[in-house]
Amino acid sequence: MRWVLDSLQSQNEDTIKKVLEQCGRWCCQGSGYNRRSLDAAAKSKDDNEFLENLRKTWDHLELTGGEIYVIYPKCYCPIGQALVKEFPGKVSGFCNCSVGWVKEMFEPALKRTVKVRLLKSVVHGDDHCRFKVTL
Repeated sequence: MRWVLDSLQSQNEDTIKKVLEQCGRWCCQGSGYNRRSLDAAAKSKDDNEFLENLRKTWDHLELTGGEIYVIYPKCYCPIGQALVKEFPGKVSGFCNCSVGWVKEMFEPALKRTVKVRLLKSVVHGDDHCRFKVTL
């Protein structure tokens, strides 16, 4: 893992973000977890119905006052957890992987680009991870 982190740290911020987001997308696809969002979209006539259907099968989705959030009570990524233990304070960009994961939960289902912004992160010392999704 050290060489991966060292290699990424030698890249510019935009490259790091792109690489990690793509890793998150591949991870989501490989897990089959995004099947939930694809199934929710297939059963929906519009975005609101899609969000409600997805929320029924994905506990981490929160719909509050017209805003869409994905909230994790802990870091679920085994690589992220290992990196944080081995390199505390050196993995600040790593959560872009989870940004890619969240994008992969929405974009294939909605067939368009969404914006995902990391607001809080366990890796950064917060008590949970919070992502804001803008359709």
